[in-house]
Amino acid sequence: MSQIVGKVVFVKDEKTAKVLVERTIIHPVYKKVVRKHKNYACHTNIAVAVGDIVEIISCRPISKTKSFEISAVVKKAEKSAM
Repeated sequence: MSQIVGKVVFVKDEKTAKVLVERTIIHPVYKKVVRKHKNYACHTNIAVAVGDIVEIISCRPISKTKSFEISAVVKKAEKSAM
């Protein structure tokens, strides 16, 4: 199983989180570095918050949109002082 690292951007409820995964590619014509991103709906049993850096892996389809699950939290989000 391949592991993907991304950032939590939305927490729906205690079992679902949206993870933003960014990657860079070189444009085939213009030879410029371009950033691409994709959101994945992920199943989670781990308590995560918005801003956490997490590792996701593919799994069996859990619902119509959830085919990934969060395997580990790489880095917790920093608390912002207001």
